[in-house]
Order: sequence, then C-alpha cells, then structure tokens
Amino acid sequence: MKFRDSEISITFCLEGREVRLNEISKRLCIIPSRTRTPDDWPEAIRNPKMELPDELKPRYTWELNIDYKNCNLVRDQFKKMIEMLKGKEEIIKELKEEFLLSASFIVGIHAQHDQCNMPEVFLPQDIISVVADLGANVGFDMYLD
Repeated sequence: MKFRDSEISITFCLEGREVRLNEISKRLCIIPSRTRTPDDWPEAIRNPKMELPDELKPRYTWELNIDYKNCNLVRDQFKKMIEMLKGKEEIIKELKEEFLLSASFIVGIHAQHDQCNMPEVFLPQDIISVVADLGANVGFDMYLD
C-alpha cells in the first residue's frame, strides 16, 4: 500500500457582527482569500425557528488562506501564514478592538490514519507567542482517511 503525504492548510480569520470587510482589507493591505456576510449564510441560520447561540449566528468573516500543501509539519505552514501577517499585528489588534472582532487560525489536516504517516502537530513558542499577542484562537480540522 502506497502512502500519500499529509496535506496541511492554514486559515487566518477575523469575524464579527458589524464589520466593513473592505476596511479590513484596506487597512491590512491584503486581499482576502474569502469573505462572507450574514446574507451568505443559509436561510435556516439567518432566520432560525429558535434562538441560536452567538457562535452559530450569521456574521461577517474575512479570511486569509494558505491552501492545502503536501507537508508533514504543521509549524511549517503556520510560519508561512505568520510571515504573511508580519508587521500587521498592531493593525489587526486595532481592527479587533474597533469592530469587536474575534481572530482565529484554523489548521486543516488531511492525512491517512497511520501512525507512521501522521503529520507532526506541534506549535513552537514563537508561533504561540504570535497567536497569543493577537489574542487569537487556534482550531484544528482533521480529516483522516
């Protein structure tokens, strides 16, 4: 059986209720990979039959993405994303405060379920420091074959 390499993606996301997405792009001088407005959410979420928790309610989303790449070290892809955001940390913190945004990094992992071929999911101190400085969350979406 031939094993294929793991694939890893990283997404940086800013989300909030009252946001001018163009303002985020303009101030960061970055064209987002994807944006989403409350109107882009499914009808069942926009007009639910019952009250939804805040985390499930429609919101504005600004995303910067590094697509899936063959890689076995999460930190390598994460460092590429941090490099893209380098020098913009203060602007991100200002935007978070001004628009009441939450920030997060989402690590996507596609891998075969085999101990010998799983990617290394390790975040060194330098990455953790950037994440903490931005007040961001880190999530992992793992898809195992």
